[in-house]
Amino acid sequence: MNIVRLWPLGVLAALTAVFAVLNLSLSARHGTLAMPPIYDDVGYLLDSARRMTIERGDSVVGLVQSFLNRPPHAPLSTLLAMTGYAVFGHHVWAPYALNATVLLAYTVLMYFVARKQQATTLQSLLITFILLYPPVVHAIVTEFRPDIAAGMIFAAAIYLLIQADLTKIGGAPRIAVALVCAFAVVAKPSAFVVTVPMLGASLLISVACLGHQWRAGIRPALGLVGIALVVLVPYVIIWGRQVYEYVYQVFVTNSDVWRTGGTHFYHAIYHSFGDGGAHALGLFVPIGLATILADLVMSFKRNFDRRVAAFYIVIAVTYAGMSTAGDKSAYQGAFFYMPFLLAICVSIARLAANLTGIGRWALIAIAGIVAITAPPATTFTYANRYPNAKAMAAELVDYTERELSRCGYRAATIVGIAPYPVTPDAIALQLMLEKGADMSVQQPFLVRDLDHMISVAMSSDFILLPNSWGREISSYLPGTQFVDDVRARVMETGEWSSFRPNVEDPPEILSRTNCKRL
Repeated sequence: MNIVRLWPLGVLAALTAVFAVLNLSLSARHGTLAMPPIYDDVGYLLDSARRMTIERGDSVVGLVQSFLNRPPHAPLSTLLAMTGYAVFGHHVWAPYALNATVLLAYTVLMYFVARKQQATTLQSLLITFILLYPPVVHAIVTEFRPDIAAGMIFAAAIYLLIQADLTKIGGAPRIAVALVCAFAVVAKPSAFVVTVPMLGASLLISVACLGHQWRAGIRPALGLVGIALVVLVPYVIIWGRQVYEYVYQVFVTNSDVWRTGGTHFYHAIYHSFGDGGAHALGLFVPIGLATILADLVMSFKRNFDRRVAAFYIVIAVTYAGMSTAGDKSAYQGAFFYMPFLLAICVSIARLAANLTGIGRWALIAIAGIVAITAPPATTFTYANRYPNAKAMAAELVDYTERELSRCGYRAATIVGIAPYPVTPDAIALQLMLEKGADMSVQQPFLVRDLDHMISVAMSSDFILLPNSWGREISSYLPGTQFVDDVRARVMETGEWSSFRPNVEDPPEILSRTNCKRL
């Protein structure tokens, strides 16, 4: 093996390490790691901790049994978190540290796509460097949820499908493309409403790009589908029902809860020039649109590449489809943001290759400007937006631990009537990681019936009630309206005691005085 040819991989690893450390540091000082973990991160962290400490998923057999008995919502995220705990120990920060591997995958993807588009080694490294600055890329490290990694795999899948010459691809490359497509669906199962149609469209486009030879591409295309189904069919059998139930409650049962307000125009621009795009991409929205447009204009003058144009079109259609969705967030938008960043990579690489020497110097100038003006570390979640949450969590964990010891509980259940200022999952996670406590969590945030809510609360060992701030920001959740009623009904039994942390505007936790679970 020629060591000289491997130096770009060393540069990619170094870039990944620098950006990962900078973003982990920011998170530890001001972001997610400077506060108790919140949703959705804490759900994946707790699920993985339970599998490692309680369900003995730290062996291959134990892991398989755990996944079969209790299929995780996002299996790749669960595996990543479990690996983080296994490598770095039972610390909340461990899964976030392992996010560096996802960032490495991103840098490698950008580099090799740039090289595929005929950019030189130096140009490809500069393009990769530039594309490490969008805030959504930093969120790969600072957040722990499947959306962004799944968006990256989805971007790679549609690119590979459209670029593949189906009459020539075979053997290992065909299997690899099919597996990337399968993992694009599995990485975020509930996003199948986006991934499956667009992957199907990309495959059809790949066949159409063969022109008059399109019939020769049908059999290889079906072969790709068959290989992907080898992964997806067992997954659908095991996970299908819970994915359907989750999607149904989001789009039907609780659509009023998750619907994002705003006009049609607000929704139309949300992921570009609106709140989501500004939050996740910033200046890379106009930069990307400019480079893609410039590439299309130049390609019409020189060598038009129908596959590249088709890739751009698929991303535009993805954006249009996501704009019609009622619920929006910068996390869900990753299924547009990551393909869009890959399109920027393609367009800049093609422009650089066509401009030759001028392109190289232009890229160096752009890289320098980005490095000077853009922050290399950002976060979607800032701890100062959750006042006193860290101090509250510390006292709540200490109190819960004392009660567990006093009652001799080997297992206990904690119910959260609202998700903030401290999630019940964060308390359970801390006790599980540090003490191995078997803490189950119930989250009846979406319960709309008072009797049902009281029944859930009464069947627990601990009840976590929000403070006034937590109640206010969680008011869109129907269960929050029952906080006072639940507290009154529980306390009138005389079987519960109350604890409030010694901070301003504290939450409240209730525990059984006589340690007897009803």
